[in-house]
Formats: sequence, structure tokens, C-alpha cells
Amino acid sequence: MDHRLQRFVLTTIFLVAAAFATLQLAHAQPPATRREVPSLPITFNLVTQTHHDFYRELRGMLARTSSPPYDPTDVMGRNVLGRRRPEFISVPWRWVMVDVVAPRDAGSHVEMRTTLAIADDDLYILGFANRTGHWHVMKDFGGLPEPLTKLTIEHSYGDLVGSFQNLHTVPLGRESAVQAVRTLANYNSAMAEAQLKLPIAKFAIMISEALRFPFIRNTFSTNWESETFMKPDHVN
Repeated sequence: MDHRLQRFVLTTIFLVAAAFATLQLAHAQPPATRREVPSLPITFNLVTQTHHDFYRELRGMLARTSSPPYDPTDVMGRNVLGRRRPEFISVPWRWVMVDVVAPRDAGSHVEMRTTLAIADDDLYILGFANRTGHWHVMKDFGGLPEPLTKLTIEHSYGDLVGSFQNLHTVPLGRESAVQAVRTLANYNSAMAEAQLKLPIAKFAIMISEALRFPFIRNTFSTNWESETFMKPDHVN
């Protein structure tokens, strides 16, 4: 074989092998290490805002921050959400980071705050940060900043409350949200994961489901200062 042809063949084999190895490495890495995920920040202050205030701001933010703008921007009055991730467990193309702030405990200078990481393509809550900024992510998901704790809790109402048919047992309203913030804000590895399930379910209803379904939002948003519940027929 001609020396030049031999060098060409060997170089080609090397480049193909290197490319294949690179692809394998990229595939082996968790999605969180392959790209930085942009985010949209928004605050829900339970001291100064009603749920209606927050809903209006969040809906407006989701409607105006698509790039490029969606065409159409809405379907039958409902906003078009973000670009769909390839698989349900894939890292979203963008996060909606909701800082939820609750009143401080009496005599305490410690701010009660948690940050909810919500996928902007389907509004699922996939993780949260406690008041120290330590992130916790639901089972099988990733894409949140380090330090990061992977939970064994699955993102399903079956795991959170036993069944989607039990959603009508989840207390809603301002005080219920305050209690949820305190649990998530104070959570650490010494506490049982089971304590997280009800708070996450509360925000799944009061943020995610409330954005999707007006009849769920109207159940508690108009009675924000009172404890309310979804109706059993809302989940059928």
C-alpha cells in the first residue's frame, strides 16, 4: 500500500474512533453535565402577594419570554409552553425558578424561603432548594446546580399522595403554602424524605395545576386566606 494512502487510512480510522469515543462519553454523562440550563426567575411572596398576584405575573412571564416568539402564542386562550424535552426524564431546555417566601418565625431572623425548579415545557416541579441553597432533585432527574442531593421520591401523584384520586385531600390556601415553604426551606439529610411529599404536592396543585386548569385555580385562589380543597370530581 502507498505510504500516503496508508497514513490517510490510519488517520481516518483514528478520527472515527476518537469521534465514537467522544459520543460514548457524552452519552454516558448525565444531562446536567452536558449543557447549562437557562432559567426564568420569579418570586411568590406569601407575605405581600395573593395567589392571583403571583398567577398573573407568572402567566405574563411565560407568555412573553419565548425566543423565538411562538406562533401562535396561545391556543384557545392558553399560552404555548416551552420547547418539549426529548424524554420525560431529560433535563428541560429551560427552568422556571420560583422563589417562594414565607413569614419568618416569631423572634427569628432566618428567612423562610425555598426555590422550586419547574420545567417550562410541562410545568412539572422536578426539584427544590432549601434556605441554604442546597438543591434536591426528584428521582431520575438532573440539571440543577451543585451541591445536589438526588431524592428517591418519584414525580407522580401516586408517590406523593398515594394516588391522583387523593388530590382532593391536599389542603390548599395561603397558610398551607406557608407550612410547605417551612418544610422545604428547613429540609436536610437528617430528615425523612417522606416529609417532602405533601409540600411538593401542595405546590404541584397551587402552581402547576393552577396554571393548567382554571377550575382548580378558582377553587382556592379566590379564597386564598382560607383552607380549601379540590373537589373529588376535579380528579376524575
